[in-house]
Amino acid sequence: MFNVLIVCSANICRSPMGEVILQSLVERNHLQDQIDVSSAGLLGIEGERASDLAITVAQERGLNLESHRSKSITPHLIKQSDIILCMTPDHKTDLQSLFPSNQGKIHTLKEYLVKDEITKNYIDDPIGLSLNFYRKIFHEIRTELERIFPELKKQALMK
Repeated sequence: MFNVLIVCSANICRSPMGEVILQSLVERNHLQDQIDVSSAGLLGIEGERASDLAITVAQERGLNLESHRSKSITPHLIKQSDIILCMTPDHKTDLQSLFPSNQGKIHTLKEYLVKDEITKNYIDDPIGLSLNFYRKIFHEIRTELERIFPELKKQALMK
């Protein structure tokens, strides 16, 4: 099984949206037996629901975040993950500092597989902002995950 971990701050907005988006790509491609997707946060928040607006935006696109509960980064999650996709460079730096032996598999979502310099290397945190801003962030995350999915699929099938 190829394990993908998506990381943000609290695991209530960006990373849960990323998790359900990537899970839908996995299911659409019939790769449930090859790719496992999970998400976690760096702030140590356990058991919280996804934000109401994240749930709403996911529902608008036929995805369900109702059962999501936040979880924290753990050494076990890091160790079992083949690739870790972070929403910001700070998340990446924090994880690399906490888990130095796993640096090679920790990336920001925006920078992963990008060869040229990019102007924006992070996904904004929508917490406390409008529904339209959540929609923008959902679209941004989906675009990035669709961009890298062929490589994730390739790596999963090679494992």
